[in-house]
Amino acid sequence: MNKIHMVRVMAATACAAALIGVTACGSESGGKGDGKSGLDAMSAQQISDKAMQALRDAKSLRFKQDGFTQGQPVKMNLILDRQGSCAGQAGGAKGGSTDVIKLGDKVWMKPDHATWEEQIGATKAATIEGVTKGRYIHGPTSDPLLAGMANTCDLTKFQAAIKGGDASGEDMAKGKPATVEGKKVIPLESKSGKGEATTVYVASEGTPYPVKIVQTEGGKTTTTLITDYDKPVPTATPSAAETIDIAQLRQQLQGA
Repeated sequence: MNKIHMVRVMAATACAAALIGVTACGSESGGKGDGKSGLDAMSAQQISDKAMQALRDAKSLRFKQDGFTQGQPVKMNLILDRQGSCAGQAGGAKGGSTDVIKLGDKVWMKPDHATWEEQIGATKAATIEGVTKGRYIHGPTSDPLLAGMANTCDLTKFQAAIKGGDASGEDMAKGKPATVEGKKVIPLESKSGKGEATTVYVASEGTPYPVKIVQTEGGKTTTTLITDYDKPVPTATPSAAETIDIAQLRQQLQGA
């Protein structure tokens, strides 16, 4: 059988840029859910096809992850849409976190101390924090420091990363119906010959969205929740008193 496999999620740069990657099998067939018991009579592959198509069709979603990438701990909680807007937090490999807001071509970003220290070292972190004073850094996505957010917040890139795959030695099977995040789901379980295991929980009522993905690899478990489908990204932005313009930040750092 084909595979459903969470390949890569990273969030570890100075501007908290995240590269979200999902590969999954499935044809372009499928679409909206078939009600309360529509998935019960389907095969694991048919459910997978419908779930991945529903994910491709989403206008917005919340991507919340707690786990590991390349052996390093990663946390992320972002709601993003097809227009390239997003809001939430992205975590780095050493436990730091960055608050991010992106609307259109404008970005607000506030890394915590651990993130600055991880990216530029303790001395430089102290210098830049002395200038920002807990404020958001604000500027356009064309700025090199903020440009990474354009990829982080682009749901279309997330959806385009859902690709077909070959068998690769993985078998996929339906698990017993369960409840996840208050939703009734059907688990799709797959294992590879390399000791990797992935379970995708698909909503069995309404649209068959993927609700939760649990991946175990190298003895480490990563849990991803995908919620808030088609809900708008919040449009609230920090006040002027809570922000410092990126150009002003550079100017003050030069004089520091």
